[in-house]
This record gives sequence, structure tokens and C-alpha cells, in this order.
Amino acid sequence: MTNLLGAPSGSALCRVIAACLIVPCGICASVAHPLDSLSREEIAVAVAVLREAGHIDTATRFALIDLDEPRKADVLAWKPAEPVIRKAFIVARRERTVYEAMVDLGARKVERWEAVPNVQSTLVGEELQDAERITKTDPGWQAAVRKRGYTAFENLFCASMSAGYFADPAEEGRRLVKVVCFDRAGSRINWWGRPIEGLYAVVDLDEKRMVRLVDTGEVPISREAHEFGGAIRPAPVEAAAKRSFTIDGGEVRWNKWSFHFRMGPRVGLILSLLRFEDQGRERMVLYRGSVAEMFVPYMDPDRGWSFRTFMDFGEYGAGLLSSPLVSGIDCPVDAVFIDVTLPNERGDAVTRKSPVCLFERATAAPLWRHTEVNGEYAGRPARELVVRTIPSLGNYDYIIDWVLTEASALRIDVGATGIEEVKGVEARTMSDPSAARDTAYGMLVAPNLTAVNHDHFLSLRLDVDIDGPASLVSVAKLVGL
Repeated sequence: MTNLLGAPSGSALCRVIAACLIVPCGICASVAHPLDSLSREEIAVAVAVLREAGHIDTATRFALIDLDEPRKADVLAWKPAEPVIRKAFIVARRERTVYEAMVDLGARKVERWEAVPNVQSTLVGEELQDAERITKTDPGWQAAVRKRGYTAFENLFCASMSAGYFADPAEEGRRLVKVVCFDRAGSRINWWGRPIEGLYAVVDLDEKRMVRLVDTGEVPISREAHEFGGAIRPAPVEAAAKRSFTIDGGEVRWNKWSFHFRMGPRVGLILSLLRFEDQGRERMVLYRGSVAEMFVPYMDPDRGWSFRTFMDFGEYGAGLLSSPLVSGIDCPVDAVFIDVTLPNERGDAVTRKSPVCLFERATAAPLWRHTEVNGEYAGRPARELVVRTIPSLGNYDYIIDWVLTEASALRIDVGATGIEEVKGVEARTMSDPSAARDTAYGMLVAPNLTAVNHDHFLSLRLDVDIDGPASLVSVAKLVGL
């Protein structure tokens, strides 16, 4: 991202907001801001209200329970200690039907309960476990892996993948996943390095059965372990005695910046009300920002790969799959690590350890410097504030940083680490006869393994309000004479 607001930098401003918001509901609320995440008590109220209304039962599963963000005008007009109406937006699945719901938490009232036809909701953990169990207990699948030399199945890991869309009438309206399996024997940290290629199952999650087994023939399975070592922690260093940022609930102040943050189950980290203080005036820069979706299409037309066109945030949930962050590796030892409370598929509130960290860092570059013709020098070292999450979505770990600079710039850095999704192939070296065919859509990265070409497309939701909502965009074209 480029510089969003050209304004001079200055010394740190620290102001702690200690007001407590009174939420008019029949629970003891710990909410201090209208954009705070749903509390444990609010999640429980949302589920209880739907149950009391007869809309859900014990078989209902929740794809999403999240804050229904208040109207923008109401948030901007809100002042600490003022009451606010809190609502929960819910996506639930009952009896093969997806419902959207709105619950007024204070009034304990269902404002909306509406079936949404012809859609599928996010995959939940129980379904992924069911699909693996269904696959590994199927006699046809067991016969196919026995042909490949396996007589026991406890060291085989089967991953459920979204099925992709092929306009097949037989698949319309069905909740399907495609299950591919891996040999994880002897592997603690890498379960993806030995794919059982040429074999996958199609599982109907509603019917809880395998509807099709696709076996295109045996492919040599990698013999290497492809294991990684454990975490290598840096030598201990003394944490900073004093941080130059303050955190009060979900509100952060650093240098001349202030903002609110929360974790959403689907999109992950959400930054709101990002302001920069300029000569005593707090100027709005960004009303709300988050990653909206990530599309990851693989580019091999093979039957076992052409369906791998993942919509990672919508199909799996970036907030729900954000990893606990490790001090000294994922974040500096002097970072602040923050726990979050999110609902699971049964509607229970679960506290997740340290999926968010905040830290200040030196950039090893000058914020500003100049050497005059007489040799005199002046300069300032640059520092920036980072808010980080790392969703672990299958084999990939995505490092998502929201970065604020002293020069009034907002930057969003996204990087990928983790493990490549690899395809089992015949070739062990590029001199083998099958190498050209095996690497037509990827690169041989190890004997019998090709990393398939693919892309990662990120979509960002950015409500940019520089000095308010009335914004203009102008385009200038340079014309040569």
C-alpha cells in the first residue's frame, strides 16, 4: 500500500481510554467498544435465543457467529460510556439448509431467521473429520491403497478439500468434498510430503458416505521422509522494558496513530477507525480494513488436481485457523501476544491462545536523513508498528501484517510460508524419461514430487475515509509533446 496520508510525524501520544460501555442486555457484558468482538457471554446468548425460538437443535452446526457491525454513522457518532445496541450475525446449517440469522443480544430477540437456498456454508471441523473417517473405512478405498502396498491405515492422513465447481447436474445442491490421502509415517511436522497420487474420494457430507472413488492408476510414492526439524528458538534476549504503544481492550495507540482491532472468525484480523493525529487534530484514514478472500487455483488439468481452486477464507475460515504465535520466532520476544474468543461449530465460545501479536520494530533504514555540502549530517531512524496474524490453512501459513509507519503510511504485507502442496510423479530426476511430462505444470522439487504451479489472489476490503467519507479519485495522464 502506498502512503495514505501526507502529514508530519511526531512524538508518541499515549492516551488510555478507561470508559466502560454499558450494554443493555441481560448478561454481564465486558464490551468497551461497539466494534469489539462478541464476548463469551454474547455468543452464549445468541445461541440460546435461537434455541428458545425453536430455530436450532442439537444437530445444527454454525458456520459463523460474528458481530453484526453497527451502522457506520452510529459508530462514528458513538462516545465512550454511551450504550450501544449489540447484535450477532449468524450462519447456521440445519437439515441440509443454510440459514442466516440476526439476534439482538440486548433484547434477546431474533430479528431475522431466513433460509438461503442453493448455497453452501463454510466447512467445519467435524465435517473434515467425518470425511476422513468415511474414506478410510470404505472397502473400495482400502482395496485401492492395499494395491499400493499399505496393509494398515493408521499412518495415512486424508485431507478434505473443497470439491470445486464443474456444472455437473449430479453434484448440484450436494455438500461434497474431495478427499486425498498422504503417507505420514515417521513425519511429525510434514504430513504433505508423500501424497498417494492417482486416488481420491468424493464424499457427501450430508449422506455421510463416499459417492465416488476415482483411481487413475498407481504412481510411485516418495520414499523420503521430507521431515523438518523442530522449532529453533533464538537465544533469549531482554524484552523491552517500556513499549511505546498502549493497548486498551481492542484500542491501540502508537506514535500519532490510533485504531481498533478485532478478530473475525471468517476474515481474521479487522482494523477499524484508523486515525493519524496531525497538529492536534485526529484525521481519519481508514474506517475499516480486512482481507476479504484468498483464491488459490492450481494449474494442473489432471483429474486429481483440476478441482483444487480453493477459496481459503470462505471455505475454511482464516480467523478460526489462525495459529498460536510463538515468541522469538513468529513475533519478537518483546511483542504483546493477544488471546481471542471465537465460537466453534457447535456454538461454544473457545479461547484461542495468542493468534495476534503487536510489536514495534526498527526498519534499519532512515526515516529521514540529509548530509549538507559542508559535511553536517542530520537523521532519524525509522520505526514501525506491526499487527500480525498467521492463518494456517492446510499446508500453507500466511503471514499477514498490518504495518503503520511514522511517516503516516499504512502498509499491508502478506507472505506465504509452510509447505508446498506437491504431486506424486514417476520422475526422480530431470533426466528420467517421464520428467518432461511430470513437470509440464510444475517443478520437480524432490524425487517423485512436483510442486504444481498455482497462484494466490488476495481480495482486500478497504473502506478508506481520508478526512471523512466524502472522497474523490482523480486520474492524471501525462502526454508527451
